[in-house]
Amino acid sequence: MANSNIENYIKKIMELQEAKQKISDDDLISIAKDLDFDIELINQAHKDCINRGTNFLKYKNFEDAKYEFEQASTLKPNDIETLFGLASAYAGRYEQREKIQDKEKSIELATKCLQIAPDYDLAARLISFLKQNRQALYEEESKQLPVNINYYAIGALIGFIMLAVIGFFIFLLLKGESNLTNGKKIIEQTKIAKQEIYPSTQTQNKHAELLVNGAKGYVFWFIYYIQERKDNNFVRSYYVDIIDVPSGNKRKKLMLAENLALTQNPFKEWIFMGNKLYTYLEAKKDVIGFDIYSGEIVDNKAILQNRFAELSEGIGILEFSHHSKYWLKIVLRSGKEFRYSPYFNKFYSEQKAKSIEKDYRNKEEYQIKSNWGIIEGEEMAKNIVFFQEKLSPFYFYGYRNDLINLREERLKSPNYIQVKKSENKFLSPKLLFGDENFALIYHLTEIGEDEKSILACVDAKTGKTKWEIKDLKKYIFFNDITKNQYNIHAVLNQNKDKIIMYNPYFMVEVKSGSTFFCCEIDVEKGKINWEKQLLQ
Repeated sequence: MANSNIENYIKKIMELQEAKQKISDDDLISIAKDLDFDIELINQAHKDCINRGTNFLKYKNFEDAKYEFEQASTLKPNDIETLFGLASAYAGRYEQREKIQDKEKSIELATKCLQIAPDYDLAARLISFLKQNRQALYEEESKQLPVNINYYAIGALIGFIMLAVIGFFIFLLLKGESNLTNGKKIIEQTKIAKQEIYPSTQTQNKHAELLVNGAKGYVFWFIYYIQERKDNNFVRSYYVDIIDVPSGNKRKKLMLAENLALTQNPFKEWIFMGNKLYTYLEAKKDVIGFDIYSGEIVDNKAILQNRFAELSEGIGILEFSHHSKYWLKIVLRSGKEFRYSPYFNKFYSEQKAKSIEKDYRNKEEYQIKSNWGIIEGEEMAKNIVFFQEKLSPFYFYGYRNDLINLREERLKSPNYIQVKKSENKFLSPKLLFGDENFALIYHLTEIGEDEKSILACVDAKTGKTKWEIKDLKKYIFFNDITKNQYNIHAVLNQNKDKIIMYNPYFMVEVKSGSTFFCCEIDVEKGKINWEKQLLQ
């Protein structure tokens, strides 16, 4: 189905919600019939949103989960699994940010689930949990069920129920039934209150946060969209505030995309390469490279065509390579292919690239990738292992943000050129940052009520612990690091002696409101220099 038809469908739903205090599934069926389109395409678009949202819940990425379930709710406002998915996303945000508005929104959405289906146990459990003010959503499975919300199970249940609901929904439509009666209802016909997810007034929402470091120092990109109603349609315009770190001064505000439909996801991902930020702009079908300080466009199809004589005939396709996010795939209008990397500052024909890729070890045309891991074993106290691996440059993905489980036999492979085991063992270690020079490890002194957290720096060449910071409780940034370690972003400065860390999904309450925090660590001296709020 064309986007315009989906937008018409959404528009009709919005109009009906504004005209009526309540809206039913019969109303949705009537809208589909009036517009004379295949409901299966709406079902598929809805299913895709549900699948993405469920996976984001699984990995505790509640911001993106919220976005996907909101998209799904525009297509099927009464769908119980969509409502519960959105309620779960708000509950996860409440756990991470402890912001009362998220808790209230989660309870509101879960209550709507019970209005539709009074026996919906998951919604009742979520409401009970939130009203009892429990301290953690993720307790061990051995504890009582009401205390534990298992998002893996919820995701599987949502997927199963959605398939059953959609299949039955299509069956009823093919039979020509215009109402859901005779005991074969998808959901109970209990009417629900008017939804307020997409208000007619202007609203602002976060899209992404990126902390990057170039030749002129650190800057923070806060990307957000403003949603409003124009000509009876809901549209979003995307902006970025470029902020100096640590001063907090705003360098510039730019518009990235204007008046996009709700169904359009404008950016696939953001990749930092050589003082530039790259993204695939869906609206223009083009990879755009921005200067991180000015926001000026420094790479796109037109610019690359002028830069390289081999591309002068015109680029038909420009996209991220599926092998590595640090390479761009270029296809000319004639069909010729090239690979270009702003990260490595290299440009190859596809034929030359395949030759390098095939014999990269023999010709020493390889990229050295540094990783940190732990040797598999039963003990919770583990040695940290630094190792370097030969990789084809076209399969390079940068540094990891977690520790790889290793078997010692694997490290004997000729593909590894350097291996060093730490002198000390670490209890429940978590990798916050690791490169070819050092690793920052978060670990515990002991297991139990008296446990304390420690930040250690391990030298890659010697395996020795260079320094430790033992009193982490006084630092806001490290208060919730155990649950949010996989969202931590660490950026090393140009001199490689200081590192800034921030967590885009960790918000704390201060007197002035909710704010994101970052901290700078002096790698040479082993101390935390400062904590700053990136934005409020």
